[in-house]
Parts: sequence; structure tokens; C-alpha cells
Amino acid sequence: MQINVKDYPKSFYPQSLLDLTWRDGNSELYRYLGVHSNISLVEDNIRNFFDISKRQKLCDVLIRQYSTTELTEIQKVNLLSLKNENTFTVTTGQQIHVGLGPMYVWNKIESVLNTVDVLSAQNIQNHYVPVFWMATEDHDFEEIKDVVLFGEKYSWETEQTGPVGLFHTNELKQVFDRIQERFSNDARATFNLKTIEELYLKSENLAEATRALVQLIFGETGLLVLDPNDKELKKMAQSCWERDILLRGENKQTGSKGNLETFEAQKQLMMKNGLESHAYPREINCFYIEKGVRERIEAIDCGYIRVNSKVVYTENEMVSLIHETPEKISPNVLLRPIYQQSILPNVVYIGGPAEVKYWIQCAPLFEIHGVAMPRLQLRLSSLYLPESILKKIDKLGLEIEDFWGNWSELESKIVERQEDKYLLDSEIESLSEVYEKIWQSLYTIQSKELKDLKKSHLESIKSLKRISTEYKSSPNSISKLSKDIQTARFIQEKYFDDSKPQERTLFWLEIYLTGLSLDSRISKTEYISFIEFIGI
Repeated sequence: MQINVKDYPKSFYPQSLLDLTWRDGNSELYRYLGVHSNISLVEDNIRNFFDISKRQKLCDVLIRQYSTTELTEIQKVNLLSLKNENTFTVTTGQQIHVGLGPMYVWNKIESVLNTVDVLSAQNIQNHYVPVFWMATEDHDFEEIKDVVLFGEKYSWETEQTGPVGLFHTNELKQVFDRIQERFSNDARATFNLKTIEELYLKSENLAEATRALVQLIFGETGLLVLDPNDKELKKMAQSCWERDILLRGENKQTGSKGNLETFEAQKQLMMKNGLESHAYPREINCFYIEKGVRERIEAIDCGYIRVNSKVVYTENEMVSLIHETPEKISPNVLLRPIYQQSILPNVVYIGGPAEVKYWIQCAPLFEIHGVAMPRLQLRLSSLYLPESILKKIDKLGLEIEDFWGNWSELESKIVERQEDKYLLDSEIESLSEVYEKIWQSLYTIQSKELKDLKKSHLESIKSLKRISTEYKSSPNSISKLSKDIQTARFIQEKYFDDSKPQERTLFWLEIYLTGLSLDSRISKTEYISFIEFIGI
């Protein structure tokens, strides 16, 4: 099965977000916003903040997290290069799904890989490492429990709770068994599915399985996977937890009076620029986590409380928790960017439309917490069309771009093309022009046959027009037009619906099982074309 990549139209993205992320990179909302922002300034800030000791700790963590994985040569180079001050990361992150998840996850990683290629070509003195941040601490299992293949939902049923990265995966055998039933007569799909199943069932938990799957798909690209639910990484961000929990975002040097006031001011600024803020900020933006547990921390008169279990901490006990067991602290969606920038020499973060808004919402926190702000980019969005659909579009005499937009315009194009193709209109017009030239030539040479030939020609044109008119009202013509319209309607509704983008409903596992090669990539040329296409 051949998969062809085509860009979504500009109308797919909120115009306010496009205006911000694809213009000149200057924004009062976020200092380094979009592909045009100055990457050199970001790199200088990272060098000043992310010293050699932080780099060594990051390398040590990655070596430990990959201890049971055989790294590719380019991964070894990337990992060790992180010790150097001229090495930077380009990162995207995502909740971890079974089987990678919807295709937008693949698009995110492809965007990172292509951005690394572009930056490497522009700045040959630097080295750029692609990183996938697994959101292993997320506890919203409902958002990741389903795998949808060919319109059928396969759900992971479990009583496990807490951070999903720690969920054991043995229960997934039932899910894979159900999927196998659908492909019982397809040897290739069965083999591929078995390969994926073994990755999950041999892994200790979902985080480990996700690392193994991403390694299988992207290992040869040099992509490194980072699990942020790690004690040593949490230690590196200790000041982040202290400032959020103990000080509630107050910072006398920056003039910040607290998290809530900071977020409210940014919310007003976003509204002024036509953007809504979706994440709900709190006075404290951290959770307490351990296996089976992830619950919010709130401040109370006598100290702090975990809101579900009602466990209470004094001020000193919370300080001890942060210092001695930092792995039990977890950031929410608005504090995660600060945590990420505390532990990575990251110059670019790539996210989807909603995610970019989260990052814009938390922009003031970078200064409050004293960490370097990365360039913020919008990820690639793509449409994947089977070869069979491309052939149908070609047979209709249409272009892929014709299917974006409203149905009435597309229907009109189908009628127009059928008239041109089947009702002889263009041929009759061309023939009439030829006859005109013949008559002129015969007139010039004063041919005696001109009158008779002209009469004969006009009769032939008249006959052709009669044939065309009769066909237009014939059952065959009406049937052909009806079938073409039905085909076009099916294609548009299935593949070109802006209200439910294919990349959010089509799972990577589906197109892998139907023929997508593991090494299929979006080329640098296609990526640059996408940037030019979507750019303002």
C-alpha cells in the first residue's frame, strides 16, 4: 500500500495561531514564536543556563534509561554529543498510546526530525539531537486506552490507576488477540502485529513498551526517547518545584506576585491577540505521584494537602519531600514546559495547535523560574491517501486540492469536468476553430469547394452537438454523473473533513498493518514545502 503525503490547507489551522506562529517571529505573547524567530539568541540563552554538569547528568540518565536497548550508531553519537556546549535538542512530547497512537503523534516526531535537518544545514557548527518526551506521568487513562482500527474500537480494560507510564502491559494481550482476529487471513499483517505485541508483552510497563516501539520505528534516525518520571531528572528541577509549591510563583526579582496573577495577565494578553487559554492554572501546579497515585497538591493554613487522600504536610515536610524524594513531584500541563527546559538543552519545542497555546499560556513562567525559553513551532499536519483513492481522484479529473472546501463547489467542478470529458464540448469547440482556419485558407486561394465544404462542416458540427445534447439527458450520462458525485462525496467526507482531521482518527498501527514501511519518512523537501505552503 502506497501512502502519499499531502498538506492540510491553511483553513485547517486557527488563523489567529497562524498569524502568530508563521510571521516574523516577534510576539508580545511569546518571545521566540515560530520558524522565523532568532535561533541563535535561544542557543546563547541555553549555553548560559545549561552548564556542563547538567549535560553530564542528562547523559547519565539517558544511558541508564537505554541500558536494555541496543542503540543505533547515530543514537550513540547523539547521546554522547549532549555533553558538548554546542549540542542542542529539538523536542516534541505526547501522551503515550498503545501502538504509538493517532497519526498526529507520528507527524510530531517527523516534524522534529525535519527541523533537526533544517537547523543542521543552517548552523553547521552546532549539533542538534531529536528528542521524544514521553508524557509517562499523565493519569488520564481514558484518553489513551482505545486503539481504533478500520472503524472498530479496541479498548484496554484495566483497574490500574495513577501515572500511565507505570501501568503493566500484560492485560494488553486481550487487545492484541482481538486485533489478530481481523487479520487472520493476512500473513504480513499478522507478522507485523505479532512484532508489536511482543514489544508490549515483554515490557515491564507502558513507558518501557513505548520506548521499544519508538526505537523500532525511529531508532535509525537518531531520535532519543526521554522518560521524565525519573528521580535524577526531578532533582535537576528542584528549584522549579520549590518556586511553584513553596513560593506559589512569587519572585521579587521579576516582580511576580504569584502563579494565579501571572496566568491571569497572560490570559488577558492572549485574548487581546485572539487566542483562548485552555489550560486551567492553579496556585500550585504540581501533583504528588507514585505507582497507582497522582493527586493535586494544595496549600492550606497548616501547610499542604494531597486533595484525594487528604494527606497533610507541614512546610518542613514538604521541603523534605522536594529535596529527598523529588520523584514524587509531577508538573501539570502548564508547569511541564518549565520542567522540560530545566533538564534539556532544548532550543525548539514542536507542538500541535492546542499545545502551542498551552506553551504561550505559560510563557511568563520561564522568566519567573529562570530557565531558557525555546523557540516554539507548530507541528506538521498531513493527509495520508491510499493509492486506490488517488486513482479515483485522477479518474474524476480532479486535483487533491479540489476536495478542500465546501461540497457545492466540488460538485460544480465534477459536473463541469463531466461535460468537458463526456459531452464533446471541448472537442466541438476545437473542431470549429479548425474549420474556421480551413475556410479562411480556402477563401484565400479562392477555392470553388468552399461553399460545399463549409455546408458539410456546419452539418457535422450540428450533428455532434445533437449527439452531445442527447447523451446529456440519457440514462447513461445521468448514471455516470451520479456515480462520480457519490464517489467524490465519499472521498471528501472520509479524508477531507476539517471538523475531524484524519490524523486524529487514523492510527499509525492501521496504516502500518496495511503496508506502511517502518522507514517511511516525510522528506526534507516535503517538509520545507509544507512550511512554505502554510506560511504567511
